[in-house]
Amino acid sequence: MISGGNKHSPYFSLLEALEEDGCVICNLVLRVLDQYFDSLVYERVNDIGVRGDLRQSQGFCAAHGEMLRAAGSVPGSAIIHRDLIQSLINGLNNESNLTGTQHNWLKELLNMEDQHHNPILPPANPCPACVLVYQNEQLNIDVLLENWDDDILRTAFKESSGLCLPHLRMVLGQAKDRKKFDQLKQVQLDILQSLLSELDEFIRKQDYRFSHEQVGDERDSWSRAINMVSGNWRVTGSRNR
Repeated sequence: MISGGNKHSPYFSLLEALEEDGCVICNLVLRVLDQYFDSLVYERVNDIGVRGDLRQSQGFCAAHGEMLRAAGSVPGSAIIHRDLIQSLINGLNNESNLTGTQHNWLKELLNMEDQHHNPILPPANPCPACVLVYQNEQLNIDVLLENWDDDILRTAFKESSGLCLPHLRMVLGQAKDRKKFDQLKQVQLDILQSLLSELDEFIRKQDYRFSHEQVGDERDSWSRAINMVSGNWRVTGSRNR
């Protein structure tokens, strides 16, 4: 067990997030994203450096564009996007590669066609919120793995909703210690088995023969199962899995 003197703020944030429903990594990253967008639209909307970075990334991906919309500052969003639209106009006026070969998007999506063609109006940088997501995912994965031998954290993880599939892939992929890998896998299997049982019970009660039975904690198991498989769309929905 890790001594109290070696524990730091991210450790306690991880413990706190394990008490919430849903993937612990998603929950922690969402906190940072919410803070980022609140700060952006209310405090940093006229920051020259921020505006320059957003021009380089051509704004946000679709998932994080929705988070900007939800941040609640219509004037802030308008100022940011007025700048981006003007940048897009400038880019189109200067773009000479607008008559490239037409590509079949469905074939590309299914990796059935060579995708090594020159994109039109490519962004110079990735979505800044996606970068923030990756950085905080990695931070909290490191904290989880480094402190896995801590009894308090491991117990809290066992009693939590576990990890969504995208973050489970990342955590297990970085668990170089075989013991940690096996323990994490087993705990996640137990969590998944419990969710499976709830789904079975929910489905059973959809049958007219049992529809008179009161629905219990399994009532939202279908929704939790979506999050378990796909992750929270604001965190994992903006990239290929």
